[in-house]
Amino acid sequence: MRLENVLALTHGLLKSEPNISFFDDIVIEASRVKRGSLFIALNFHDISTAIDNGAYGIVYDRDSDIIDNESAWIRVDECYDALKRLIRFILIDKELDVFTCKEVSLQVAKQLITTNSFIILEGNLSDNFSKLLSAEKNATVIFTDTQIQSNLFTEVKTLDKIVRKKICIVEQTLFETAFIYDGVFYERQSISAFFIPYLEQILNLLTVKEIDFKIKININIPHFKAQFVNKRLHVRDFGSTSKVIIFEDDLTLVEKQIEFILKHSPWAKFFCLAPESCGLKDKNIIYYTSEQEALKILKENSFNFVLAVKLESDILENLDNYPIQHTLF
Repeated sequence: MRLENVLALTHGLLKSEPNISFFDDIVIEASRVKRGSLFIALNFHDISTAIDNGAYGIVYDRDSDIIDNESAWIRVDECYDALKRLIRFILIDKELDVFTCKEVSLQVAKQLITTNSFIILEGNLSDNFSKLLSAEKNATVIFTDTQIQSNLFTEVKTLDKIVRKKICIVEQTLFETAFIYDGVFYERQSISAFFIPYLEQILNLLTVKEIDFKIKININIPHFKAQFVNKRLHVRDFGSTSKVIIFEDDLTLVEKQIEFILKHSPWAKFFCLAPESCGLKDKNIIYYTSEQEALKILKENSFNFVLAVKLESDILENLDNYPIQHTLF
């Protein structure tokens, strides 16, 4: 990228008189800088390392001594904003097909084996910097706008609007599903039927875009995570007991998950364990104010399924650290 383009895009001021006029690449990690790189100093203290590694240019947003007059020192208001402007310019030429989706859909998409033409962005812009710069022309991109701003791209579509084929559920438990999609039978997949609508969205996108995929045998999604336990609440192997604690951190999913459990296991003893401050109202919820109180509720109540909201699964490792003092009342 030419120096004058960098100055125009970042709204930067050139603070040195360099002999160079062109940068081979853009880098945000000093350890990856090589001769010819433009270094975006998201970490101000890495500037000297970047210069030592051969940076032709430094984009920075704090007062700094110019330690190498041969490099282009470009002062900007904010490095992160400058990075976003540069990436937006680069991505225009890549003509990416970009979709925003719910976080659960993103997690489901990560469980599919796909090609480099399907890019999943997770985290902030700097976390995905290399993915975006190395993206193939016309690649398909999905992300959640809670982590990455939509205005990074010239056009963003919504994944919800892609509908082509339906998943036909053949058999299901709360935590496993056998289904048919596009004429292919997937036998006993380790994915709850709760996630099937999200999986359907992703598969429809991949099918429409003619992107190769393969569903893994064991799908691991950081939601609706089941821990089978015995009567003493000690963790046991999957499917080996009739007591299950299901951990969920996303409050926006809880109401649907309660409905799902009640619908598919109407016979079960069930309650939802949620923090008092969560704002959720449901007759099936027992509220807790501390981890110790949550453990006490788990110990003192009979259940087949508990939906444990905003609790870490390792809470069961602390079980013996919280002895419950029973009384006569």
